[in-house]
Amino acid sequence: AIDFVHFMMYDIDAREAFSDATSPCFVLSQYDDVVASARRYIPASKIVMGFYPGFQAYTGEWCGIEHDKATISHLDGETGGIMFWAANRPARASNGRSVAQNSNELAAFAADL
Repeated sequence: AIDFVHFMMYDIDAREAFSDATSPCFVLSQYDDVVASARRYIPASKIVMGFYPGFQAYTGEWCGIEHDKATISHLDGETGGIMFWAANRPARASNGRSVAQNSNELAAFAADL
């Protein structure tokens, strides 16, 4: 059995994924659309939304720790959880912190919801 399905909404610019997007950053309604689409096929408890809080691998743009916190708050109770990609990457994010430091802050934030 498959326990979880991980969604990685960060490696591309949101305008490449959604034709009506006006920002390179994914917004809450776009997360809602992806979760709603997935929920047609799998239970919400198996959906895990991924975050890469720092350097992006392709055309994606990280919109900051507060943006991620707002998204995590919004997804609380709508998915089975969250995950962080490349937490061991030594590159610094736009806030001067490592992906690991940002991931730890976001994990602590999510644990307190």
